[in-house]
Amino acid sequence: MTNMGIYGQRSWQRIIGQNDAGSADVLNPIGALGDDDTISINAIPTFTDNVNFTLGLGEDITVVKTNSAASGTVRSMEITHTQTVQTTGVNECLYVDFESAVQTGNWTNAIVGRLNYTAPGNANGGMAAAICSELSLAGAAQTGGAYYSLDVELDCPTSFTCAGNKDLPVAMQKFGVWGNSTAITSFETNGYLFHLDGFTAGNDKIFATVGDVAAAGTLRINIGGTDYYILIATATS
Repeated sequence: MTNMGIYGQRSWQRIIGQNDAGSADVLNPIGALGDDDTISINAIPTFTDNVNFTLGLGEDITVVKTNSAASGTVRSMEITHTQTVQTTGVNECLYVDFESAVQTGNWTNAIVGRLNYTAPGNANGGMAAAICSELSLAGAAQTGGAYYSLDVELDCPTSFTCAGNKDLPVAMQKFGVWGNSTAITSFETNGYLFHLDGFTAGNDKIFATVGDVAAAGTLRINIGGTDYYILIATATS
């Protein structure tokens, strides 16, 4: 293959190979010389500098993997970030930024996680989730910092005003169900909004099982364009 499709270092050129159509230090863009727009990598490339991809209209990067392994852990892509020095800066293993100064369409997402089962596929008694958020804490007493398995934030910049439209709400989270009406009814009859696992019920615990307590406040939620209020208390008894 003449064109390897991205720009890299000589170490990758030696792994993949390139003919005389390109210079010694530059890999040609895919299709630049009329070659096929597919590259095959049979070894692990090593990068010693930043790798930048510039995509044009209608172009994207697609990773396609077929797995036939019957056991073990299989990942289509893995990113490992190891911090070796103490820092006060910002550390992020994966950063995705979608920017728009124009009106967007019906669905706009910076990240989409979709787990798509088709019959007769199933979780086989295990757990399945479109997105898994895990936080592994250090095996020591907490000495500082706040820890969350999931951090959901909403940025309200200067001059923003919430319209207060119940049909077009602004909220910290959205729960939606869609699909076949009979299947939806089955879920609504037998399913749950939340599932707590591993919690021990008892007084003064996260899940406290006590009698009636006086409400000290409410949390407003929107269900189908109607406001409802969840009662909250300041104590478990």
